Amino acid sequence: MKTFDTAVLAVETATLISGYRVLDILTRENFHVLDASPCGDRRFLVFVSGEESRLKTALERLRVLEGMAADEIIDFALIAPIDRSVLESVFSLTKQKLEESLLIVEAATVSACLDVAQMSAKDHGLHPIEFRIRRSGAGGAYAVLTGNSRAVTLAAEEGRTHLRHDMRDAKIETIDQPAPSFRSLFEFSNV
Repeated sequence: MKTFDTAVLAVETATLISGYRVLDILTRENFHVLDASPCGDRRFLVFVSGEESRLKTALERLRVLEGMAADEIIDFALIAPIDRSVLESVFSLTKQKLEESLLIVEAATVSACLDVAQMSAKDHGLHPIEFRIRRSGAGGAYAVLTGNSRAVTLAAEEGRTHLRHDMRDAKIETIDQPAPSFRSLFEFSNV
């Protein structure tokens, strides 16, 4: 697993105004901003990187000291260290070759999807193909990862359990041995 030395924090807020408040707080702490933008109807995503202990402190400050109402922060994910391929898939389409099976994650929040993608890459050796943030409608995100059939099945089971335990809204599906025409959607040799 290739990792960065820094951690990442994704915070999703219920409104644009609360999103900009979170952005203001985190930029005053000199975290590196990876993304700050709307991610669905009235939602806002702030995605930063920095030292894990400082991010934990900032997150607590957001939730307690800054007077953020409990319903203003919809979801968050603090991941340390993040798998490099997961982070790269958030910002670009990877050239990962499709393996034996696919894991498809569709989550109501970017944070939930990011958590499952990280767990699948780190704990099960899956390789991200695509990670997309829905910028309109209800928001959220989806991810497509690939690996051997057993690893994909185990990642799907663990992901469902993790999401259920955290009461997060998401669906996880697997596609084993996709047909050649399906596979061609993920082949980039002619690009």
